[in-house]
Amino acid sequence: MDFQKHNLVAFGCSFTYGHGLKDCVIDQINPGPNPSKYAWPTYLSLRLKCNDFENKGIPGASNKIIQKEVLKHDFQENSFVVILWSTFHRKTIFQDKKHNIHMLPHFLDPNKMPDGWRKTQKQDFLDLVQNWYGNFHFDYDAYYDFCTTLSFVHNYLKDKKIKSYHLFEAEELNRYKSLFNLMKPKDLNAKTVRWKRDFHIDDAYDTAKGNPHPGHESHQHFARFIEQWIKKCD
Repeated sequence: MDFQKHNLVAFGCSFTYGHGLKDCVIDQINPGPNPSKYAWPTYLSLRLKCNDFENKGIPGASNKIIQKEVLKHDFQENSFVVILWSTFHRKTIFQDKKHNIHMLPHFLDPNKMPDGWRKTQKQDFLDLVQNWYGNFHFDYDAYYDFCTTLSFVHNYLKDKKIKSYHLFEAEELNRYKSLFNLMKPKDLNAKTVRWKRDFHIDDAYDTAKGNPHPGHESHQHFARFIEQWIKKCD
């Protein structure tokens, strides 16, 4: 592929958005209003000398939300897509076109729930999260859903003649490798990521709760990692 004639569109969660980088952090905890210009999509676009790029990462996104972002995106001609998929433990239930119930495992800790809740609302939501993860969440089922989502998105983009590249966490794949191999499309460009080796090698500035996102060096390192892999795919 002649990347200089193509536009990169990157999808993912906060790791793609650049949450915590110096232009994308508020009060040492919350993401900024726009994706960081220091996040890996920027560096990848520069390294590949792309014609243009878009960072469509969403902080906290589940894989279902990422899929929805792909479906509603208006792709330019000569686009290609790189998706850094989120963890399969996140759960989104669409109530209608505009509303959803969005749950993350760390919401089980009341101190890590989103800000802005009234006390009664916060307790109701905490009860819902505890009920979901206590009674209805099963890792095998969640990974099955991820494999279905991954396959659908790959084929959706293929039908539009858009080449796509997919990255996801290695440890999660290793647990369900036979399921993944059964469900993956034969022509899927997929690569596993080991966070501490391939991405999170330094910390960002969202240090208020002691679990910062990847820092500036991490995003540059990860862009090099993706560049080397993509060029091998071609």
